[in-house]
Amino acid sequence: MRVVHVSASYCRQDGGPSEVLRGLLPALVAAGHDVHLVTTDKGLTSKERQLTPVEHTTVLPFVGPYSLSFARGFRRAVRRAVAGADVVHVHGVDNYAALVGMQEAVRAGVPWVVQPHGAWDAYHRGQGAWKKRLWGRLLQDRLVGRSARVVVSSTREHDHALVAFPTTTPVVVPLGVDQALLAIDTEWAKRAGVLFLGRVAHKKHLDVLIHAMAVVSAQHPEVTLTVAGPLDADLTYDPKALVDELHLGAHVRFVGQVDKAQRHDLLATHRVFALPSDDESFGMAAVEAAAAGMAVVASPHVGAMADAAQAGVCEVTPAMPQDVAQAVIQAVSRQDAPHHLRAYVAERCTWEHAATILADAYGEVIA
Repeated sequence: MRVVHVSASYCRQDGGPSEVLRGLLPALVAAGHDVHLVTTDKGLTSKERQLTPVEHTTVLPFVGPYSLSFARGFRRAVRRAVAGADVVHVHGVDNYAALVGMQEAVRAGVPWVVQPHGAWDAYHRGQGAWKKRLWGRLLQDRLVGRSARVVVSSTREHDHALVAFPTTTPVVVPLGVDQALLAIDTEWAKRAGVLFLGRVAHKKHLDVLIHAMAVVSAQHPEVTLTVAGPLDADLTYDPKALVDELHLGAHVRFVGQVDKAQRHDLLATHRVFALPSDDESFGMAAVEAAAAGMAVVASPHVGAMADAAQAGVCEVTPAMPQDVAQAVIQAVSRQDAPHHLRAYVAERCTWEHAATILADAYGEVIA
């Protein structure tokens, strides 16, 4: 099967979509498919330019506003790649690169799927809403309605896709985790503390977790919180000032942005991962923590954890300080709690599993 993927970029700073391209495309190749990627050099480091997701990768020079994702020669490159393809897979929405992918697939009469990467939930649709509505009405919405499938990562994202475009057909393809995390075998007795790992954005509610730690530390002073990740520039509160205000200086430490090795060490040494977020279409960080053997305290708005709760292998917790505190207190003392969740992730959240589901969807689309 010849599959052409079209994406605005594969740079790591763009987060989830980049991880999907780096994990999913090689898995499709390993399964025997002929995979091509057409993308831009937007945001790429010199190292990333050398480490393309697959051998057949065409990278065009990015020009203009970052969010627009325009590149010279992009349409011509997509048109060449799409000719003779069995299916086209468009990554992302609301940008030039994705629009060209949709248009050229339609022009060539090749069936195509779109993967919005969480862009159709209420949180993301509310960011720059008028621009997105205008872009959609003028250029994109009628095209999306002609997609053969919408690829989503969780039941939560599936439901949001149907709200945004009721006539589409979503297929749930869980994302994969780094298999090295499943090899972590740190004994529970040698683990300690709570971990928040990731970009500190308003929606992730580190403030709720810090308030919860005030309750936790009063009952269990040995339990500490580690915060790893950069602070968003538009964060409406100062987490360190909040820690000082609540007199939690001895219980909360900030380690800033971490690299892959440091991330691995944090996941291998902590007991509980906490993510009381308002919005995560999947929640890769929480799934990685589960893969590493940690207990996870997450809100019902974290898509992968909501699905895991539905499967009966974990619980989700309202993003309120008292609820999060009680969930953390229970999690740090329950050695058996992470086992079922880890087994669920090991079976469901691999790129090989994702590639199998997606290849079946491609086959249905082609047929």
